[in-house]
Amino acid sequence: TFGLDELRLNLVQRLSESEMQVLRELAVGQRNRDIARAMDVSEAQAKSLVRSVLGKLHFRNRTEAGVFMARQQWRDTIPGAEIH
Repeated sequence: TFGLDELRLNLVQRLSESEMQVLRELAVGQRNRDIARAMDVSEAQAKSLVRSVLGKLHFRNRTEAGVFMARQQWRDTIPGAEIH
């Protein structure tokens, strides 16, 4: 999956700030309800943002997205993507 990670690293630059925040939340295993609360949006909006991130970065599910982001944060390959 190294090649796919490289592709995703290029695509992650196209995410909005809200989508990046969702990706950071997924990296720590947050549910849609928790993401909505952290971002001060409705749960439906959070769900929509999660779907958007999964689609844009070609993930099959939120767990795959979270693992990818956690791995990248550990490597410091995404500037500004630190978990807060």
